[in-house]
Amino acid sequence: MPASFLVQCSDPCQNIPELKEEVKTLVKLLMDYGVSFFITTKGDPSFLLELQGFIEYEPKLIATTIEGTAEILQLLSPGALPFDARVTWVRKVSRLGIDTVIRLDPVFIHLFQALYGDSWFDKIAELIGLFASTGAKHIISSTGRLSKRRSAYHKGISIWQQIYKVIHTQSPLAAKRFEQEYAYEAPWSGGGYHLHKDLRLSFHDSLRELVEAKGMTYATCQELSAEESDSPGIPKL
Repeated sequence: MPASFLVQCSDPCQNIPELKEEVKTLVKLLMDYGVSFFITTKGDPSFLLELQGFIEYEPKLIATTIEGTAEILQLLSPGALPFDARVTWVRKVSRLGIDTVIRLDPVFIHLFQALYGDSWFDKIAELIGLFASTGAKHIISSTGRLSKRRSAYHKGISIWQQIYKVIHTQSPLAAKRFEQEYAYEAPWSGGGYHLHKDLRLSFHDSLRELVEAKGMTYATCQELSAEESDSPGIPKL
């Protein structure tokens, strides 16, 4: 039976009491019917531990999105759970025996370069070491798929413009490289502005090597084929 992915357009673990109750009801229903499910969140899913049998239930996966360092989270998702709290949650559920995934996603390498200069990839290596120490089993990453369409939900500017503005505030030079190195592609997963493919391949090759060296598996999210980028033999949910 295919896995159920709880909410792709919004975070199911936002700190809204009514939402938490609805999510608990839905998860309980999935468990009652023996359906596998996959939750992705930047929030705190601790409320799900209140469900009888949740810890032991299989198959399920909980993926925590951590887009970068604490500084990067402050720039990209200041309203979400802070860096230390997300890492603490992953460590907590890993110790309970729940398979955990960390989504280092999206990684805007130009923002890393703007903040950390030539040592930007060293920061990513530090993150991978920290993630391994939490007990996470698997890392998913991407370099983003951006739209230049104006969004009514983002003050009338596009996602591309938002990211450009954040990078430019930190380094106009890095923002210029961002502008040059993201181009429109229309792959099987949908059109958007992607990091040039040669740069994507190089980044994911290096990142997968780091991840696998720490005993975890690696996959990309909708920007390369599994044959090009993923660890071999990843089990399906």
